[in-house]
Amino acid sequence: MKLMKAFVISLKKDLEKRTALLTQCQNIGLETEVFYAVDGATLSEEFISRSVDNYFAMGANYER
Repeated sequence: MKLMKAFVISLKKDLEKRTALLTQCQNIGLETEVFYAVDGATLSEEFISRSVDNYFAMGANYER
């Protein structure tokens, strides 16, 4: 019986945590795929503001 695939979202710097999680998944035969997360604490206010403005410029239907 094939188990579901787990998608792991992890900061690149968190190697120890990621390794432990991947080891546990491997031990139970769970297939995994890793995606590296963006560390929001490292983003500048300018980048965040520009990204939010672009999001709404693309037609997002949420009020700010």
